[in-house]
Amino acid sequence: MSALLDALRVTVRSERLGTAVVIVAVLETLVRVGLAVAISPVASLLLPPLIAVVGLASVVPVVRNAMDGSDETPAQNVAVRRRLPSLVGVAVGGHALALAGGAALFLLVDTPIRYGLYWAGRGDLLTTTVIVITPLIGVTVGMLVMWAIPAIAVVRVADGDSWVQGLRTALVTTVTRPRAIGGAICRQLVFVAVFNVAVGVGARIGSELGSGPQSGPIHYLPQFEFIEYMYFPLALVFEGLISIYSIVLGGLVVVFGGALWLALSLALTVRSVPVSEESFSGALIPTKTSVARLALAILLGTALVGAAGAVRMGEVRPMDTSPEPLPDDPDALYATAWENTDRASHEYQIASLNGDNEVTYATMMRIDRDDRQFVSRTNPKGELTGDESTWYVSTGLTSSPQSVYLKEAIFGTRSIDEGQVRRVGHFPSYFDWEEGDFRLNEPSGDATGWTIVNESAETVTLEMTDPKAVSAVLSSSNDWIESEEVDIRESWARMTIDTERNTLSEGEVRLNATKYEDGEATVYDVHTTYQYDVDIEADRPSEFGTPRPEELLWRLFAY
Repeated sequence: MSALLDALRVTVRSERLGTAVVIVAVLETLVRVGLAVAISPVASLLLPPLIAVVGLASVVPVVRNAMDGSDETPAQNVAVRRRLPSLVGVAVGGHALALAGGAALFLLVDTPIRYGLYWAGRGDLLTTTVIVITPLIGVTVGMLVMWAIPAIAVVRVADGDSWVQGLRTALVTTVTRPRAIGGAICRQLVFVAVFNVAVGVGARIGSELGSGPQSGPIHYLPQFEFIEYMYFPLALVFEGLISIYSIVLGGLVVVFGGALWLALSLALTVRSVPVSEESFSGALIPTKTSVARLALAILLGTALVGAAGAVRMGEVRPMDTSPEPLPDDPDALYATAWENTDRASHEYQIASLNGDNEVTYATMMRIDRDDRQFVSRTNPKGELTGDESTWYVSTGLTSSPQSVYLKEAIFGTRSIDEGQVRRVGHFPSYFDWEEGDFRLNEPSGDATGWTIVNESAETVTLEMTDPKAVSAVLSSSNDWIESEEVDIRESWARMTIDTERNTLSEGEVRLNATKYEDGEATVYDVHTTYQYDVDIEADRPSEFGTPRPEELLWRLFAY
């Protein structure tokens, strides 16, 4: 606590430090928000903090003097412009180290949490928005926390070391003084938490003060209520539904809260790092013991991160796909079979027939819930031949990037044909389909009015004949069927259930009716068949080629 009070005292008393951190906070905020809006939030995350490193390094001598109670400039101070190449090296190298550490930290923390949600049967909480946004937020928070280590190198370079010496010292210190580094990381975590809450308070107050069509709440993470305000810059980038008051108040908190955070972090780091001529962690040159410890720490960390990555890439997670037993009531029987089919990896085929029982339209859909892939082929003119264009989504790829509503999170697009006509995007669109009603024009799970018309050792066939219920299968607008001026010739739906698998097996719907209105006759003649198969695998279509690095990256983070 005394160290934090000393850092706060230096921050309050040093006008030069205060000015520097405010300028740094303003410039870094403008540059990163500009990059996020113009390119992508990911670009903003990947940009090394060159402004912050150079700006903070320039006031390291000031902080040292303030802590020593002296107003003189230290004799070992080297002009920042002469240290600029080394500071750039530290900014780039340190940011790469912090990003790697932040990503590793996210994987280590996020993987058991998501595994626990799947185990508890609450995988439904992991919507597409959550899947896409949490890695960006998590890696950002982890990166900010892990900058506690490269910060040591910034101070050392400001004191006169080269960027290689500075980063080496930072890495060795991580092993030789683990308690000190652990304390610094914990402080950074607290700073990040307090900063985000403060930003959330400012954005929420601004939203309450605002007025007009753009003053509504931020909609980018509606399921988390207040937390959405803690990341209002991302809400602005992804949705743009935010009031000017939220921008002003939230922006002020970002700038001045960020400035205070930077000043305290710098003062605490300078306090713990002696000048270059003094011994640090026992020796400037790493000993064999410290090198061995560093190697062991890297090996252990790599093993843990590798295990988490293997779980995510291999789609290892608890899944309850075992079918529920079939009840006796016909309506409950159909609902249970429908649900059992939906939870399983399955194939669904639908075909439309004309009066001669010829197929005029056919679609095949395969959803692989184990490997989280979805494949669909459609022939709008007849039976499936295998030559149709394939629609495909996975945890890292989408066949229709133009339909993605979080376009800023697409990791690039590419063509999959020579004509450059079909383009796919690297984005986890599978999650939009996992819980979606993609099986169109079939009796829904809550359909009622079923009766058992046939039973055997392996199957049960259900039938409904109510015209309104049958027409509801085919269209949401079915009030016309009850009109007195409707001539119904055929109206039935039959669905067969596999009693060994407790899932749907096949089905057929027939509606033939004529509606008379204002002297005109409208004929409704629909004949549709269904085929189901469960416990299938969806193979990746060959035209999509082998997964690219961008797709694999999403597969790693979209667990």
